[in-house]
Amino acid sequence: MVIIRANEFSRDFEVKPEIDRDTLLEKALIFIDEEVQETKDAIAANDREEIIDGFGDVAFLALNGIYKEFRSMGDDHDTATEKVTEVMTRICNANLGKKQSDGTIKYVNGKVQKPEGWMPPQYKDML
Repeated sequence: MVIIRANEFSRDFEVKPEIDRDTLLEKALIFIDEEVQETKDAIAANDREEIIDGFGDVAFLALNGIYKEFRSMGDDHDTATEKVTEVMTRICNANLGKKQSDGTIKYVNGKVQKPEGWMPPQYKDML
């Protein structure tokens, strides 16, 4: 439901025929950069409400970026929304698949290590 609502925003306010793909995606990155900076500022100020809002805005904008890319390929709103949901499902599954075979999580230098045989999400079938 959240993805559908986020994509409705792009459909209603941002995805317009007169705006080319590169401009649309570049604007998305500019907005993400602004929200990341605001989130950094909130962390520095220990403003917990703004930290939560900032991360939420980054997630919202990232979902919209994926949606815009599918729309730019010619997908209609419903198809693009379904694909965004599928992308996020694949990302979640891949990240949860980083557990070792015994169920533990291995860290090296603070980064989760992928178990042998781990595969990143693939998207070619969606393009």
